[in-house]
Amino acid sequence: MQIKFDHLFVKEEQPYEKVMPMLMDKAEIIKKNQKDYKASNVRLSEDNMLIFKDGSTKCQKDITEFAFGQFCSKIGMPISFYGKLMNSEPAELQEMALRNINTLARYHKNKLLLRCNEDVVRGVLSTKYMPFDTDKILNIFDDEMKNNGLLKPDDLMVRGFVNNPDIFHLRLTAATPIKADGVEDGIYTGLSIDTSNVGKAKIAVNFFIYRKLCSNGMVVSYFNKNLFSQKHMNISEREISEGLQYSFKIFPQIALKAEEMIIKASNTNIAKELMEFSEKDFRKETIKNKLNASDKDMEEITHILRDNYPATVWGYTNAITEFSKMKEFERRIELERLAGDILYNPNRYALVA
Repeated sequence: MQIKFDHLFVKEEQPYEKVMPMLMDKAEIIKKNQKDYKASNVRLSEDNMLIFKDGSTKCQKDITEFAFGQFCSKIGMPISFYGKLMNSEPAELQEMALRNINTLARYHKNKLLLRCNEDVVRGVLSTKYMPFDTDKILNIFDDEMKNNGLLKPDDLMVRGFVNNPDIFHLRLTAATPIKADGVEDGIYTGLSIDTSNVGKAKIAVNFFIYRKLCSNGMVVSYFNKNLFSQKHMNISEREISEGLQYSFKIFPQIALKAEEMIIKASNTNIAKELMEFSEKDFRKETIKNKLNASDKDMEEITHILRDNYPATVWGYTNAITEFSKMKEFERRIELERLAGDILYNPNRYALVA
């Protein structure tokens, strides 16, 4: 069967030094339950189990929905087409889907790296993929955090995390809020850290803004890029350490820039059409398309904006991030990144009156 794994976001507000050891212990447990296979002769059974050979050993494993999508991509089967056939009548169409996927798999000559945890295939990757898992990254991060001389562990708070076999996401902020004229109370600056053991995310560090009142946040790209990012190819501990050192070094400079952006956004009004439910104009369509949002989503964002926030760029970005908390984890992260992009460049979204 294809297992759908729900990424449970844990809202946590505790000191870094209390939470980090628990996260590192959990990452070690995940690592111990993990096993990799360089698989050949991969195919799908009638009950959606993945069958393959590891050397001369024949194996059969359950597979997650995400890993199944990776498998389809590797062999050239459009996942939407497969799903359409599997959900169609008569039964011959479902049989055709299985035949098609196994025919394509048979002609895929390269071995696949299967990453399993607790005997379930969670990642289907190229053998060029270089495993560099969460346990290692957290050890490097913790070492650099304790030795960087700029950001101190005892000055940091964890604001939430996801830590499971598929993905790791951590939100850290300063323990004290921004204190600047023009910035509302309870706004904190920090970092978000992302990685995945199964190809869901590259290793990335981003600047993060957190609003305590509603426990929502936004990811702000620094000059439209991550502070640090690394694909799972040709990875070295030295590169990760240097990337983290750079992120810590530049953090105070970005925090000051963020204060300026928040003050400007708080004093920049949005177009009045964005406060209306019935208005249909190019601004709403531009934002809707950039957010990849439905009409219902846009209505909900407008409700949140009207009920809770001023009609400013800062208010609009917070309405988006508050709305994002209703969504599944991946969509939430996507919307938080887009909100940060709006804060950084509102004119790109036709937001300003």
